[in-house]
Amino acid sequence: MRIKLVFGVILTALVALMPIAQAYDWQSHYNGDPHYPMVWGHTQTAKYIDKTSLNVQKYDPPYYVIAVAVFYAPDGGYGTMNAYHVERFYYDIDCREMYYDKHPGNGDWIYVHPTYSFTENGERRDTGEAAFYIAYRMKFYGARKWKNDYNDEYSDVFSNDFYDKL
Repeated sequence: MRIKLVFGVILTALVALMPIAQAYDWQSHYNGDPHYPMVWGHTQTAKYIDKTSLNVQKYDPPYYVIAVAVFYAPDGGYGTMNAYHVERFYYDIDCREMYYDKHPGNGDWIYVHPTYSFTENGERRDTGEAAFYIAYRMKFYGARKWKNDYNDEYSDVFSNDFYDKL
């Protein structure tokens, strides 16, 4: 009886922890294709960028506009591709400011903060950073350390792993 109880507790703990373990089992490239690196993930939904779609629409240093197609895949990126669409970003490299076009093509630019809170910018910062890096092989927000809004310390906003998969 005691063995059954211990076994039951262990089995319950393992079943309870399975979703947590799976949440971090992200597919870094959709279907293993290097043209589709993962740029963001949340609650088992991964966002991928289509590198072949990247389009530099404005190259007028220090100002840049880049459009790129993105899509989502559930189950850590192992699910079926969905919501394929184009996103557009405006960059001012002198001021180190990035903007997201809320309605691509209309120029309804929304500032993307480098140390965003999830509710403010969601995945926009990561997608914009990836697009700029793919286009120019230069880090945008990742080129310097930023002051964290929570503890006033300066830190990197992207790891080298983020750029390595691009």
